[in-house]
Amino acid sequence: MILKVGRDLSAHSRFVVLNESYVNDQGVPGIGAFQSKKANLFDLRNLTYLRFEGDGLEHFPLEFQTTLYFVYEEERFDDLDGDIGRGRTKTRSQTFATGVNAHGAQPIGSHLLEGRVDLGGEVFVPRDLLSSDPNDVTQSRFSLNLGVGDTLSLLDDDLLLDGQFRYEMVHDNFGGFVSPTGEVLDESSGGTQQLFTPRVGVRYTVLPWLWLKTNAGRYGRFPNFSELFGNRGSVVGNPDLEPERGWNVDCGAEAHSSRIGFLEDIRAEAVFFWRDVDDLILLIQNSQRTSVPRNIGSADFLGVELVASFDIWDAVGFTANYTYQDAKDRSAAPSRNGKQLPGIPANDGYARVDLHPWDLAPFYELTFASGNFIDRANRVEVPSRILHTLGLRYALPSMSLALTFEARNIIDNQIEDVAGFPLPGRSYFGTIAYRWSE
Repeated sequence: MILKVGRDLSAHSRFVVLNESYVNDQGVPGIGAFQSKKANLFDLRNLTYLRFEGDGLEHFPLEFQTTLYFVYEEERFDDLDGDIGRGRTKTRSQTFATGVNAHGAQPIGSHLLEGRVDLGGEVFVPRDLLSSDPNDVTQSRFSLNLGVGDTLSLLDDDLLLDGQFRYEMVHDNFGGFVSPTGEVLDESSGGTQQLFTPRVGVRYTVLPWLWLKTNAGRYGRFPNFSELFGNRGSVVGNPDLEPERGWNVDCGAEAHSSRIGFLEDIRAEAVFFWRDVDDLILLIQNSQRTSVPRNIGSADFLGVELVASFDIWDAVGFTANYTYQDAKDRSAAPSRNGKQLPGIPANDGYARVDLHPWDLAPFYELTFASGNFIDRANRVEVPSRILHTLGLRYALPSMSLALTFEARNIIDNQIEDVAGFPLPGRSYFGTIAYRWSE
């Protein structure tokens, strides 16, 4: 559920409040033959933020935005029969996160200067509810992100040169790692880690409807608390994870047109990309019952992404995207070097067709993923999967209300996701969305 309220404070400023809540209560799939009818996972997430937006305020001419946020998440996992995971388990994990960020932009001549600062704190509190004296092993993290950038406009805005520099720092204070049996496995640890991720980009307008673009830069990501300490039964955390670091390069073309014959609002894009990553974090099956996120020493990705969308007579909409990526393990072990990275299909596609000449709009979606592996030696393969979805959206303009109903996996395929876990069969979903103005 999302509730968003905004109010204009002046012609150049606005205040926005948002609250987003998510609740999920489900059974937990095991791996392969290790399934359970009783294991249960409950997940509650709530995000609240207050945002101020200003554009050319008196005595403060730059475009400015600042956000104060708070996130609460609670996960409860019950497996009292010990069907999956690491034995009898009943845990509760709570995450508290808060922070503030600010972003400003100011044009000066042919330059657009930007700056951003993010400050955040996060606390992760796990509990073993089967223990007579539950361990209170609290994990905490303070984060600081700083970013500056400059976009230079040349040739009457036909050529844009963009440079960005980002600095990220986290200071961790880990109280230890609690196993599903309640035992503290590691002593207190932590420390400070840093990432420097500069990036440059170029965009050139070849024709009024055609752009060429390219980007290159450093890449980095810290493991999150779920990857470090989470316990979802058949997926457990790894407190020894290191940050991902690497290089990212992409180049491509983008085209837009308002009309070609009976086609309207046409958009097409093609992007070639290459990534070289050290310590890539991937979910690896480490036993018949559990999977754990682990660092892959070295990996590279080479691929292409295609996107297209258009309308036919403003009555039929079509959207599609396709990604091909050759993702290879480049670690030193001969049994793994050159093998396909687990959990990453080579082919991934999506298409949607919807009819919208009326308030009642049916739609169809197709999702495809090719076969992939769940182990680094490429011995255990997950077959390809296709999902079909049918839906209906009914809009009531006079009430600013939209109702959506959809049936996913309508042919009830028995399929697995990229990590080898069974996915639901035929499923039904409904959405109610209401928008109002002052």
